Amino acid sequence: VSHAWLTYQHAKYGVLARTLPKLLRDAQAADSAHASGAEAKDAAHLLGQVYQIASSALRKVGEHELSWLAADRSIAVSQRAGDQLLAGLASYRVGSALLALGRVRPALEVNVNIANRLAPTHDSLKGDRLSVYGMLLLNGAMAAARIGDSATVRDLLCGAEQASLELGGDFNHYWTSFGPINVQLHRCATAVELGDGRTAVETHERIDPVGFAAMLPERRAHHFLDIARGYTQIGNVDKASEMLLEGDRLAPAEIRCRPLAHEVLSDVLRRTRGAPPAPIAELAEQMGVGV
Repeated sequence: VSHAWLTYQHAKYGVLARTLPKLLRDAQAADSAHASGAEAKDAAHLLGQVYQIASSALRKVGEHELSWLAADRSIAVSQRAGDQLLAGLASYRVGSALLALGRVRPALEVNVNIANRLAPTHDSLKGDRLSVYGMLLLNGAMAAARIGDSATVRDLLCGAEQASLELGGDFNHYWTSFGPINVQLHRCATAVELGDGRTAVETHERIDPVGFAAMLPERRAHHFLDIARGYTQIGNVDKASEMLLEGDRLAPAEIRCRPLAHEVLSDVLRRTRGAPPAPIAELAEQMGVGV
């Protein structure tokens, strides 16, 4: 299960697609076999994680209904495991799937309601709790941006930033990659969703390069895709192309497997005057996007 998480976070979606069906069967079998034994909670915890990995991977490739189903199953299993933080993360995945399905207000409500329930306390799992809480706020901010609610975006980003500062750095507690840099990446992403490419690009240019380089490949490549959209919004097609190529060099599957990346590349090609530069034309050909 840990290997599957890392495979996802390194954006090796082809490898994950080949291994996930067997892992899911094995986790379901383990959960059934240990249902009445001393290891019931541990087995349920593993299955809850596998459902979440499946949910995230399915969303990446545009299978949003299945992504929602896997996340929903993870909630029930995580509750059986007795882990409210894992259940909270499952709710985060439900929110992501709802957002991808265009059900924006339910996505916003899910994230904010569960975040309020998990607001950090002085317990022994403070780092874990801050990370899950912060990611729920960031996901809520993305939903608020989708409906143009900039005030809610600002409030949720502020709450997430406070949590990240209290955490004291970017960590991978509960496989969240949460911390100050990830909050900045979401500042860029929400600005793009609000149609404010200028703010997104300016925020991108202020991100600490050392901290950014330490982020996992999926996060960085996802950010390059967001910033490519930001550059197209301000008419800088050359920089948008550069961001797509950077993302492709870093984590090809994040660019080549995602329907959103195909849309962004199509937009870049439409806005390019004359023949596109050879590298972007080659990427378009490899992705099957018409020049």
